[in-house]
Amino acid sequence: MRRLIPSLAALSCLHTAAAVEVENEPQLEQLDEILITASRLDDSMAGANTTVIDAQTIADAPAAGLSELLSYQSGVQYRALFGNVGGTQSSVDMRGFGATGTANSLILINGRRLNDIDLSFIDFGNIPLESIQHIEIIRGNAGAVLYGDGAVGGVINIITATGYSPEPSGVVEASAGTDDYLKGNVSYNQDFNNLSVFAFAAIAEGDGYRDNNELEKSNFLADIRYSGDGYEVYGTLSIDDQTIGLPGGRLFQDGVIDELGDDPKGATTPDDVTSTNGYAFTVGSAIHIADDLEFVVDAGLRTKEQDSDFFGAFGDSFVDTELSTYSITPRIKYNTMLGETAWESISGVDIIFADYESSRRATSGGDVIHDVSADQTNIAIYSQNTFK
Repeated sequence: MRRLIPSLAALSCLHTAAAVEVENEPQLEQLDEILITASRLDDSMAGANTTVIDAQTIADAPAAGLSELLSYQSGVQYRALFGNVGGTQSSVDMRGFGATGTANSLILINGRRLNDIDLSFIDFGNIPLESIQHIEIIRGNAGAVLYGDGAVGGVINIITATGYSPEPSGVVEASAGTDDYLKGNVSYNQDFNNLSVFAFAAIAEGDGYRDNNELEKSNFLADIRYSGDGYEVYGTLSIDDQTIGLPGGRLFQDGVIDELGDDPKGATTPDDVTSTNGYAFTVGSAIHIADDLEFVVDAGLRTKEQDSDFFGAFGDSFVDTELSTYSITPRIKYNTMLGETAWESISGVDIIFADYESSRRATSGGDVIHDVSADQTNIAIYSQNTFK
């Protein structure tokens, strides 16, 4: 008994300490489920070379713009014009297609294609890094079923940020660089129970490395989402405006002329300039029909207006172009288990209509001498079933 009493006393003290620790342990709160519907991928695509760049990686990267950030990934190259001023006037190529990379690399933002019917490159400078939640990169043509034509080289799906956050927060940032480059942006997000709001605005300007390479641009993004009992509705609005000088190329002929070596910063076209502005608006809803069945439908409108002034020895040219793209993309997602095998199914319809109008004049404000128009309707039915 003399040996047993100290042992029982020690056990009693341990029990008391454990009881106090349990009583002081904070209670965990069950949060509402967060629905993210911008991407058609729930996970990495089976059998595909897929990379996901998260927000922390984007924030830590030393890239000056989105195109440079993408080039850090294997199999992705970018070509920048005029010194890559804020990521403007650069193109991305996947799997080495070179000059035809724009037509064979499909670029999307929140699952909606940015590739236009005029085959112009995507201006990554109009997508600030600070507004991105994550990026999905699918190399090769594995993404062609889900995202359509133009995906032979690969797919880059850029998912912008939403307002889902444990607490209200805002960020104000400013940066400066060489060639008088200045940039500032502000963002704010808040979650009001079932309603979330995210807003982002940025401005930037710089002289650029070349003469006649001045850049001025501004961006705005807003995302609003409401989650109810078994459903979610959302809307996204983005606006961009940009003006940049076009210095032209540097001439070189061995033993005759070497503008690149003598004056690399000079401008062959000191007065050429282009300005671009546009907006994109998307509304949609996700309905959970059952635990393993979801129906998603969204519709979008995207416009791009571009005015370019070109001055040359053989005549001047003033080009006014407007491109509008309308889309509606309903789809059904079904996830279940067949024994010990996971079955993921997604089927849907993509309906996309694009309208292109371009007017060319010999003088600013003069009569139209060429009027170019084009339109395209694309209807695609797809179904992808994956067994893991």
